[in-house]
Amino acid sequence: APKRDYFYWELHENGPSLQAVRFGDWKGVKVGKSGAVQLYDLKADPAEKTDLADKHPDLAAKAAKLMTDAREDHPDWPLRDKPE
Repeated sequence: APKRDYFYWELHENGPSLQAVRFGDWKGVKVGKSGAVQLYDLKADPAEKTDLADKHPDLAAKAAKLMTDAREDHPDWPLRDKPE
């Protein structure tokens, strides 16, 4: 795979949409269209048990921006807060 600054993905199955982005040892996750960004240090917490968004608001904001920049709207894959 080519070298990238980050990796972005979405899930749209049986519930609210999920967005995620990995950059370095950090992972940002957003559940639902209006959910808050959760932030995890995968090196120190590979099980993603401790959300560090409040302790690292700059990195949470970076994750949110990466998600926004990477996402392309598509009518078949809308972001949603609850199942359709």
